[in-house]
Amino acid sequence: MDDLLIAGANMAEIDQLKEALKQSFDMSDLGQVKNLLGMQIEHLEDGSLFLHQSRYIEDMLKKFGMHESKAVDTPMAARIVPSDSAFDQKEYQRITGSEMWPSLGCRFDIAYATGFLARFNSEPTTAHHSAQMRLLRYLRGTVGFGVLYSASCSEDLVAFVDADWGGDEQDRKSTTGFAVKLYGSIVSAASVKQKTVATSTLEAEYVALAEVVKEVLWLQRLLQELGLHQDSVTVNIDNKGAIDYANNAQFSQRTKHIDIKHHFIRDHIEKGEIRLAYVASEANIADILTKSLDKARFEKLRELMGIKYIVNQYTD
Repeated sequence: MDDLLIAGANMAEIDQLKEALKQSFDMSDLGQVKNLLGMQIEHLEDGSLFLHQSRYIEDMLKKFGMHESKAVDTPMAARIVPSDSAFDQKEYQRITGSEMWPSLGCRFDIAYATGFLARFNSEPTTAHHSAQMRLLRYLRGTVGFGVLYSASCSEDLVAFVDADWGGDEQDRKSTTGFAVKLYGSIVSAASVKQKTVATSTLEAEYVALAEVVKEVLWLQRLLQELGLHQDSVTVNIDNKGAIDYANNAQFSQRTKHIDIKHHFIRDHIEKGEIRLAYVASEANIADILTKSLDKARFEKLRELMGIKYIVNQYTD
């Protein structure tokens, strides 16, 4: 079975397309979309959309026997205490795969935790499994959380990016985190370990900046095809050194080794397609995608990211 979602501003044209498809394919019209790819879509009275994955998460908690577990406030502890005891690899991978799906849908608040745990798929320990269970306990307490796509907000495309320099204790590679908002709501987010070891905070931030610029350029072109022109996109970053370096082609001893593939940022700044802006670390929502945080900071950034719970607006 294949699911097809048709979107448009003209209902007459949508109906014509449906009739044309029915002539060639055996298909059923389910009406206004309510479920898609494991996500539930709630249509609010003001025209806004609330996307969540409460049904999937509840089923996942039951599958792993965590539906009555005690909830915790954050998806990860500040640090995982190492363990020499190996854990069943196939079971670990089964849990990791189940946990990753919400992070790819609309639960961007667990993107760092799922990405971090996936790094140990080949050699998991009991400590890593305990971290998996903690993540399930966090989801237990935030089952109904999701993303609100407001019908009234007109904010243009804007991005946030951050990097945790040398955060991986095993190979000292940094983690890139970025989030892109359109009309005030998250449309893209990622938490990815960088492929090479950065020798400075500036380098780690600059590499992360290159990744979000690629994402923004792709979204610009997609929106252009949809008739939504975004001439210039603001990218917020909390490292002034990376901003200065992107705006100034002058090399220094600590930056001359940065791979040339990352310098395309400057071309798009010169074209006016990208604007860099400094944002304080306290307001940089991408920070939640690069490291584990304490409860107060995590909840603040989760709120700024737009992950929230709307009482009585989702289907149990």
